[in-house]
Amino acid sequence: MLLIYRPGSVAASAEFFRELSETLDKLATMYPALIIAGDLNVRLERPSDPASSQLTDLLSARGLSSRVHEPTHGWAVGRCRQA
Repeated sequence: MLLIYRPGSVAASAEFFRELSETLDKLATMYPALIIAGDLNVRLERPSDPASSQLTDLLSARGLSSRVHEPTHGWAVGRCRQA
């Protein structure tokens, strides 16, 4: 299991994606299965966002995908608390 927190106050940089890519490649040689958990602060609900498409492509190239299909912040969090 890989736990990641990337602050949302700073845009996802090329360095972040490079380091994530290198880390995933190393882990793939050591473990047959991988779960990534945490908060990458990448808006996957915005597929046209460059960081979103870069993360999706990076995961897809390694046979991985996101299991989160809706925002986990803002209005969605408030709506869950009201239910």
